[in-house]
Amino acid sequence: MKKTGINKDGWEVKKLGEVCTGKGEYGSGSSAIAFDKSKPRYIRITDIKENGELNDEKVSPSGSDFDEYELSEGDILFARSGATVGKTYIHNEKNGYCIYAGYLIRFVVDRKVMLPKFLFHYTRSAFYNDWIKSQQRVVAQPNINAKQYGDLPIIVPPLPAQSAIVAELDSLHRLKGLQEQQLEEYDKLAQSIFYSMFGDPIENDKGWEVKKLGEICDVRDGTHDSPKYQLEGFPLITSKNIVSGKISFDNVNLISKEDFDAINKRSKVDFGDILMPMIGTIGNPVINDTNKEFAIKNVALIKCTNSKEKLNLYIKYTLDSPSFKEEYSKLILGGTQKFLSLGIIRNLEIPISPFSLQFQFAQRIEKIETQKELVKQSIAQTEQLINYTMDKYFG
Repeated sequence: MKKTGINKDGWEVKKLGEVCTGKGEYGSGSSAIAFDKSKPRYIRITDIKENGELNDEKVSPSGSDFDEYELSEGDILFARSGATVGKTYIHNEKNGYCIYAGYLIRFVVDRKVMLPKFLFHYTRSAFYNDWIKSQQRVVAQPNINAKQYGDLPIIVPPLPAQSAIVAELDSLHRLKGLQEQQLEEYDKLAQSIFYSMFGDPIENDKGWEVKKLGEICDVRDGTHDSPKYQLEGFPLITSKNIVSGKISFDNVNLISKEDFDAINKRSKVDFGDILMPMIGTIGNPVINDTNKEFAIKNVALIKCTNSKEKLNLYIKYTLDSPSFKEEYSKLILGGTQKFLSLGIIRNLEIPISPFSLQFQFAQRIEKIETQKELVKQSIAQTEQLINYTMDKYFG
């Protein structure tokens, strides 16, 4: 059998189906509705973040027969279709009463043989990712069914060894989590400075002139079509690629040059432009700080040429302020699939503060960004250690 992780101590290799209490189980076919506290939370592929955690936004399932799909502590869900096939989630009771949707497959681990957390960590390994890619190539569309998942080869150390591996990896991920909290604290500090210098942008208690965003910036949006994805090509950035205040090219979908050129005839993103998700996940604007070529989908493109009237940094922080988010949340349209129309974004009213004050703000933010870069370096070092540890055990 192909190398499947450490197996350096002669540990047995089994199939996923052999370490679970039964076959993989497909989820509910119910449609999603607005979250209802009297119903369970409905977990879909799109609700699972890349790190295996759940998004903050919740939905509930339609219908009323949920018992068959209720999740228990330690149940593991595998995404079976779409661009993020292979993504996994391990259920934690802190997430409450949950059921799972049809494009997910549940496996219940036999705890006499394997720890659920060990299996979850295994699904973060390079071997697992390579296996997922090999299975996807078998079919025309990204799709892996329950039988295929059941054949996933996995090493089975003795339970004490599994426990030690889980403890080591959990410790490293906790460290990374603390470092990420540092970044969040710096972001809170930046917002605090914004409010102390400019006041509430909705209340505009400074009495500055107000202009519509579309009057001071060129506001467009990306494609709303669905270009065909391919193994090589140009990145297509959507809201899922706007993570932690940055544009992430991890697990990005790729499109052809023809589709790339067609989208960019209208919506070419330049260095310094602001991107803001406008469908599904809404808000969280970021400034493009890369010279990489990419196209955008379901994302607003705000081109703010820096002038003596405004800095793009000021516009970004205004749009990202809590009071501004609360204001445009009232303008969101749609049911399950929420969106903010381009017209609404263009009509958002922006107080035009003095340029000198904006410049001072930019200088203070630059100092914070310097500190954030140091924290990011620490996070990168922790990630390297995590990758080394994963390779040591599963590589």
